[in-house]
Amino acid sequence: MPCPICEELFAIPAEGFDAFQTDFFLSRLTEPLETGSSSCAQILSRVLEARTCDLHPMVKLTSYCSDCDKVLCDACFDECHQNHRLQRTKNAAENFREEFKNRRLSVTKTEALKRIEELSQSKLKLGGNTTKLRENVQKRRENIEELLGKHTRLLLQDVDSEELRLFSEHESLSKDYELHLANLKSFDIYCGEIMARGSPDDVCCAMTNLKRRAGELATKQDSLKRLKSPQYSLDFREADLEEFFDDEFNIIGTIPGETTF
Repeated sequence: MPCPICEELFAIPAEGFDAFQTDFFLSRLTEPLETGSSSCAQILSRVLEARTCDLHPMVKLTSYCSDCDKVLCDACFDECHQNHRLQRTKNAAENFREEFKNRRLSVTKTEALKRIEELSQSKLKLGGNTTKLRENVQKRRENIEELLGKHTRLLLQDVDSEELRLFSEHESLSKDYELHLANLKSFDIYCGEIMARGSPDDVCCAMTNLKRRAGELATKQDSLKRLKSPQYSLDFREADLEEFFDDEFNIIGTIPGETTF
């Protein structure tokens, strides 16, 4: 059968429960309850005042041995503790209460106030640090946005400059063809007028200039034929920023931190 206090197994005597050793502490505790003559506070006070020795169940505890750290009865004192430092339990209890009270107030309260002050200062410091961190993150974002804006403007300027250059080349070549066409048309008209309305003398006199001019136009025509139409090829090549698009990479930065005590 298990003990209700320590749960250690023990055997019930053959004579029954009445054969167990009497627990005087419980007897004194339950006796007033059975008669209904005292309150719980009175019963507890009476029992504590009448606490007896484990070695001498019928003798009250009266003294405290500082050397052995034990509460004794007079019989224990006579047997083993005559040369030890002793004091009455009432006096020892008062000393212990005062010691505990002073220690609790001086140590516990002081440590608590110290920790509260430390936590308060740590909180203020943390607030200042996080404010500075937010400012740094915002500044970093602004710098990156400014850099992105600058690079974007430079690329757009390059596009505008290249567009202007290519358009100028295209325009110049177009004008050369248009001017050559105008010269051919003018030459055809002049030749037609001379051949249709000119006198034989006019035709003969103009022939030298017509041949020379025809040769010039033919040379110009050959040079224009050798010119190939320009093939314009513009492209945009993205910068290699693959690592920046990684979900685990933050282009702004990181906040490494730890808590120390």
